[in-house]
Amino acid sequence: MTAEDEDVLDYSDELMLPRLNLSTDRFLVVSSLALFPLWLMQIVRAWTVTLLLIFMQAKRRLYKRKMNICGCRLYVHLGPKQALEFIVFFNKLPEDERVVRFFARKDYYMAYGDNAAFIAMTYPKTLTALCRLGNGSTTLSGVSVSKNMFEEIIFDLLLERRDHSVELYEGNGSKWILAKSGTPGMIGSFEDALFASNEMKGTPVVMAVHLTVRENERLLGIAFVDMVRRTLGMTEFKDDDQFTNLESAMVALSCRECVVPQDTGRSQDARKLRGLMERCNVFLTERKEKDFRARDLEQVAARLMKGPAEQNRNIVAAQEGAASALAALLVYTGLLADESAHGKYVLQPYSLNQYMRLDAAGLRALNVMETKLDGNKNFSLSGLMNKTNTVGMGKRLLNRWLRQPLLDVQEIRNRQDVVQTFLQDETSVRLLYIKAHLDGHDGEFSGVLEDRYTQYFTDWTGPDHLGRYHDLVEAVLDDDLLEHGKYMISAAYDSSLEKIKDERAIVEEQIQKIYREAGNNLGIHLKLHESPQYGHVFKLTLKDMKKLSNSYMDSFYTVMEIGKRDVTFTNSRLSKCSQQYSKLSEEYYKTQRKLVRKVVDIAATFLEVFEGVASLLADMDVLLGFADLAASSPSPYVRPSVTAGDEDIILEGSRHPCLEAQDDVSFIPNDCRLVRGKSRFLIITGPNMGGKSTYIRQVAVNVLMAQVGAFVPCDRADICVRDCIFARVGAGDCQLRGVSTFMAEMLETASILKSATEKSLIIIDELGRGTSTYDGFESHPRLKI
Repeated sequence: MTAEDEDVLDYSDELMLPRLNLSTDRFLVVSSLALFPLWLMQIVRAWTVTLLLIFMQAKRRLYKRKMNICGCRLYVHLGPKQALEFIVFFNKLPEDERVVRFFARKDYYMAYGDNAAFIAMTYPKTLTALCRLGNGSTTLSGVSVSKNMFEEIIFDLLLERRDHSVELYEGNGSKWILAKSGTPGMIGSFEDALFASNEMKGTPVVMAVHLTVRENERLLGIAFVDMVRRTLGMTEFKDDDQFTNLESAMVALSCRECVVPQDTGRSQDARKLRGLMERCNVFLTERKEKDFRARDLEQVAARLMKGPAEQNRNIVAAQEGAASALAALLVYTGLLADESAHGKYVLQPYSLNQYMRLDAAGLRALNVMETKLDGNKNFSLSGLMNKTNTVGMGKRLLNRWLRQPLLDVQEIRNRQDVVQTFLQDETSVRLLYIKAHLDGHDGEFSGVLEDRYTQYFTDWTGPDHLGRYHDLVEAVLDDDLLEHGKYMISAAYDSSLEKIKDERAIVEEQIQKIYREAGNNLGIHLKLHESPQYGHVFKLTLKDMKKLSNSYMDSFYTVMEIGKRDVTFTNSRLSKCSQQYSKLSEEYYKTQRKLVRKVVDIAATFLEVFEGVASLLADMDVLLGFADLAASSPSPYVRPSVTAGDEDIILEGSRHPCLEAQDDVSFIPNDCRLVRGKSRFLIITGPNMGGKSTYIRQVAVNVLMAQVGAFVPCDRADICVRDCIFARVGAGDCQLRGVSTFMAEMLETASILKSATEKSLIIIDELGRGTSTYDGFESHPRLKI
């Protein structure tokens, strides 16, 4: 055995195991056979210890590699004084379990205290990622993350989980300042980090709610803002004790954060509001009661809004509760203090009767929106129907439409007409020629295309809108450089820029003259080179350099650099002109940057034009996606007949669109007839895995798709518009509140019965599960649906 082997076996001393010594004579081999099992056992134990230690070392190296991959570092080096100063500063920060604080270091970020433990257990999923800052009794746990990991964490916290706010501090020692802060509804500070490698799936909407209870009636005033689309909205309505209408509004608007008064935290209604926020995955923010005072709001808010000032003031003044919510919303978002936002927002009155009402349970039960748990994009209705190509715009509009199914039959039919037109006309047209193609279309629904697209395209792309932007681009950009892929301001656009360019051209001509004279004097072919370090210089190969007289070169030229193959040199005239050229170039590019900022400010005035064109393209993209879905499906989709009033729902050969799109699935179509007076209430029975849940869901999904304006997976579909879809599927218990599964089902069903109307569609999956058979059986006769 080698010395290396003996070193490995030496670990047995640390593990309190017998050490094997094979350097003696061959006593173990020639001794009695009775000692053979002991010798063999010692060999096995010794090598077991060796293998165990090797495995532990390999595991430690693998763990370190894993920590590097996930972006966490194990050790952070700070001096004792710096560490103590930072710990003192950190301990003075206000405690808030919903705030995750990051501290920017040189090329990574740090989190400390409870935040560090939370991040370590949530992302690398191990506390061994933690390090200790300080020593003795004053210590602080911390974890460091790389830039990429930081972006992933804040994306998850603000856009996926939506249960934390994020703060980023910059500085050193005890001098740290809050550089950025963000919440699920206020992500503007972190937009660069959030969407550097991720797509914006939806626009963040912040809502404020003001509750007033009068004579056992709850009057809710709400206001909301979408800072991406620059829209404000407000409305008032009465609600029940479960806040069903508020939940529908939050779902329809895709609300991510809700602002409520602090005082409501003491009442039972406030606890129900908190439960509602949890169900809807909405971040709750409490503000002082004084922020909800709408004093002089009509005059103040008018500065933000464009359009008729008198009309905007009347809308605000007509709704007292909504005005209080709007006041708090403007204070929280800081829009009034942002002068760049003045005159840019549109005030839109909102009504609950504009769209079909959906609740959070309905969205989950019907798999309307994509989630991280989806096996593929066809698991959800949004993923299946997303055939859009307008990076982000179309998908966001589709998600908004799925949350806001229409009640207006005429608008539903208009969307269906466009889808049918796209199905009949499969011509592929580039973006530049869309308007010309629309103008030349003379099909059955050309009138719908004219009203929906053509006239708006004509307006937005006309000489008063995009035409002016086109003229601006032609006047600003340098066409000669554009051919080489360089975007520079044309010198003709600004007299000062043109003067600098002319002066630089004169100097450049002098440099060329010096270059020609030098070549003639030396009698050899020179190269003129522009070096970032030396400016304009001459270059010669070492072979050609040997042909020249050293004394002549030393007298008239200065060698700057000798390389492996060539020599760089200059003379006094070239050096002077080169300095002059560099100075003029620096001044030229400085002027360019100033002009670029001015041009960008001018281009920003065309924002409304681009938003108008973008909305048209997104609308067209979504409806074209509906046509693509209908055309590419293995089984045919049909245009549903949508009617108003109180008629029936008849689906023949209906299928579940998401299920039939899965691999290796052969879907068996089903019929459904909900006829008033005959079969308005259906009880579906059958064995486990027989398709009962799929059947009731596919009915609701087909109705939702029809009211969005899409074709549906049926052989025939006659659908009367539904004002809401309620779903009670898969209820669970809540041990913290003492609510059993049976009680949860009864509460949800009671809420549905209070809110449902004659035009509602209700699907309930397995109602009445209890702790015994008679519990569930006894509940059914008491329900009057």
